[in-house]
Amino acid sequence: MKGSEVKLIGGLVLCAFVLSSCAGIKTRRDLKDPKVETAGDVKSPLGEGPQPTPRDASMEVEVNLRIEPPKVGVLFGPGGFKSFAAIGVLKALEEKRIPIHAVAGLGWGAVVAGTYAKEASLHELEWQLLKLKASDLPSRSLITGSISKVKASRFFESHLGKRVLDAQAEKLDLPFGCPVVSVVTGKSRWVSRGSLRQVFDQCLAYPPYFEDQKGWWGGAYMVQEAIDHLKSQGAELIIYVNAFGEGDLFSKKEAEKLGVEALIWQQLRAHVRFDTTKEVKVLNLATDRFPLFDDSGAKRLIGLGQSAGEDFAEALLKEYNF
Repeated sequence: MKGSEVKLIGGLVLCAFVLSSCAGIKTRRDLKDPKVETAGDVKSPLGEGPQPTPRDASMEVEVNLRIEPPKVGVLFGPGGFKSFAAIGVLKALEEKRIPIHAVAGLGWGAVVAGTYAKEASLHELEWQLLKLKASDLPSRSLITGSISKVKASRFFESHLGKRVLDAQAEKLDLPFGCPVVSVVTGKSRWVSRGSLRQVFDQCLAYPPYFEDQKGWWGGAYMVQEAIDHLKSQGAELIIYVNAFGEGDLFSKKEAEKLGVEALIWQQLRAHVRFDTTKEVKVLNLATDRFPLFDDSGAKRLIGLGQSAGEDFAEALLKEYNF
């Protein structure tokens, strides 16, 4: 090969090398304003077209918020010795581990609520209340047919004992109270201070057995007021235990014997009916077979309340995160 041809080939090779090197060099403008390749322009390793735009990492995190269960307030309705069934309801709630935040009571339901609130002890509650005997209630005069009313605490003291009745309501293990109403003005107030002796005297002041307290009677029919107060104590879900049955409240013989008193109890039962709402769950107990003032069925009433309470508690567990 001639020398001139060798020089020509060498020059061409040198030019090709220089041009290829220049192609890899970025200019100052390229460095200042580089072209950004979008995810849609990126080719799949398999050459099957553009890959989908990746999701933001925050979108991949599943949010697992734990919903706290509601604070429960329990309202025990009136019902004389029928109220023993509420003890069984409390047993069922405890067995299902449904915690109670506050309690309230209407009429005889206040005795259940207050005694339980003292130490939140079902054992003591059942033991104390099963000592109550209808025979110890004030008796009816053979001459006038009327009943000499006494303070409620006088009837309950020999059964509950001073240790329970002397406990201060504002220092109990659970918030507790009851509504009372003035027969003079018709105004109501909430009783939750003083000894349980003083509270029971006001909560249970209702004919025919217990005397009023300076014109104040127990607001045994004041369901809505009691519910509102439990809410003010922080309760978010109210369980209303209605101890009255749906059947006859009295036998014909009992009604004739009681007369006007029977009518008062009939009116009371009509006023304490309450429908279930989102915030209030009503447990109506089928106690119609049990007399108002007869302690002979006390243990069976507790069993009835526990059986009904278990089904009720199961429904609550399914609906709420207890």
